[in-house]
Amino acid sequence: MTSLATTADDETERFAAEAGRLLGRPVTAISALGGGGNNRVYRVNADGGEYALKTYPRDPGDPRNRLDTEYAGLEFLVARGVDCVPVPVARDAVNGIALYQWIQGRPIKRPGTTDVDAAAAFVERLRGTSRDSGAADLNEASEACLSGRAVAKQTRARRDRLVAASGPHPELASFLADKVGPALERMTAGAAEKYQALGLDFEADIGKSKRTLSPSDFGFHNALLTASGDIAFVDFEYFGWDDPVKLTADFLLHPGFDMDDRLKRRFAGAMKALFSDDESFGPRLGLLFPLFALRWTMILLNEFLPGRLARRRYAGAGEENAVLWARQLDKARAMLFRALSAEEAFPYD
Repeated sequence: MTSLATTADDETERFAAEAGRLLGRPVTAISALGGGGNNRVYRVNADGGEYALKTYPRDPGDPRNRLDTEYAGLEFLVARGVDCVPVPVARDAVNGIALYQWIQGRPIKRPGTTDVDAAAAFVERLRGTSRDSGAADLNEASEACLSGRAVAKQTRARRDRLVAASGPHPELASFLADKVGPALERMTAGAAEKYQALGLDFEADIGKSKRTLSPSDFGFHNALLTASGDIAFVDFEYFGWDDPVKLTADFLLHPGFDMDDRLKRRFAGAMKALFSDDESFGPRLGLLFPLFALRWTMILLNEFLPGRLARRRYAGAGEENAVLWARQLDKARAMLFRALSAEEAFPYD
């Protein structure tokens, strides 16, 4: 941890002063940590207490209030006895910062059976809090997908933004036109047809009783294994109501952590059991999984969008543009292969 006496970074000094103001006592040490794709995170010490300070830089192209969403979501969960998430301590919406309980833990690089079971148990707790009367006041999760149409629409919108930015990137343009475009149209039409055959409505939002509260970026990339062996889940910037099918598909597809097929089948089975009162959960998961994989194909290409690299660099990521773009395009090709492979049957039954 860097002493304030030797800190040269003016911005770090400013955040230390703001943290001290929020806590009502001086900060004795502060150190910058690796943030996510959009934020900087600092470890703060004040009179023996330790906190995580998180910054939420404003993005003119993104109207979402990530600070209020995360802070209010954690307040809601902690008030209902959920003890595997950070406790919110203080926030300053004007300066775009918040303080949370510091959770000492290490990343889960290779999740095992116990970890997957803990993740499933956390979803069960989320579902339990969803039934609380106060949950109705919470907003939808960021980019909630409450219908098949919503998944296809979001994927198409992401594709169109990338097409608009692909001028300087001929490989990207070719990939979007020759591979993604046809797959998107075929998968959308196929899912809609199969929905109809099952008596489901591809266009309509699922009923409120079928929804659950969701972190909307759920996975072991946002989890820490503590010294006690428990798992803490962090990052609730996009928290809110969503279809549990999206939560499940995103967990199975997320490229931020490595999990073998056996564990994916275990998690998928746990979700089918948890949401078994919704007879359409399993069919919807199977039919929409290829579209969710295609949606992830587009997400992996976000670094080609204007302004995205600036946000990454703010969060502390430094890499040559050409290297980053080539790597992300390779990842997108691999994710597209997963989408195409899932068209015939859900891979984790």
